[in-house]
Amino acid sequence: MRNALVVAAAVVLVGASMLNPAPALQAQDVYAGGVRYAPASVEALAARCGPVQQVIALDSAIGTVPVTSALAYQTDVPVAGWMAPDLPRAGTATPEQGVRALWQGQRIVWLGAGASAADVAAAREAVAEHPQWNASVHRWPGDYPWQLGPEQAVATSWGTLQSCTTLAPQVIDALFADAAPAPGAPGQTPPSLTENEASA
Repeated sequence: MRNALVVAAAVVLVGASMLNPAPALQAQDVYAGGVRYAPASVEALAARCGPVQQVIALDSAIGTVPVTSALAYQTDVPVAGWMAPDLPRAGTATPEQGVRALWQGQRIVWLGAGASAADVAAAREAVAEHPQWNASVHRWPGDYPWQLGPEQAVATSWGTLQSCTTLAPQVIDALFADAAPAPGAPGQTPPSLTENEASA
C-alpha cells in the first residue's frame, strides 16, 4: 500500500510539472558583451523566435560616421552604435542606415535577402495594419558580411531586436510595445564622429 501511494504521488508531481511549464520558460536573463538576452515568450516560442536581445551598454559612442564598409556592432543585426549619416530610402537600406532610422524612433522589420515576394508583401501588409509600430520593411543586403536566412524576419527598434523564422505580428507588436524610447527625435540630427571627438 505504501509503495502504491509513493507511485501515485510521483505521478501527481510529474503531471503537475508537465502542466506547468513556467519554470522552464523563466530562465534567468543572460548578459554578454553589453547585451541582455531575455527568454522568448510562449507566443514567440510558438512562432520559432529566439530570445529578445537588448543592448544595455554600448561598446562605442553614438553618432554618424562616413560609411565606406560594414561597421562592427554588438548584435549581428545592428540596433545601436555608430550609424550612417543618411536615412534609408524607400525599399532600400543598409544596416548602418537602419541604425540611423532606429536612433530617431523608427522601427525596421528586416527580411533575408532571399525572402520571397509573397513574404515581403505579407510583412508590408502587417506593417500597414499596425501603424503604431512606426515601422518599415527592408530586405537584408545580400552582400553584407552577416547574412539573414531567406525565411528569417528580424524586428528591430533602438537597442532591441528579436529574430523569428516566421513573420509573427503578435510577437512584433509585443516587442515594440515594450521597447525603450529612442534617443533621437524625428528630424533631429545625431552627432557626427568629429563632433564626438571634439567634445571628448
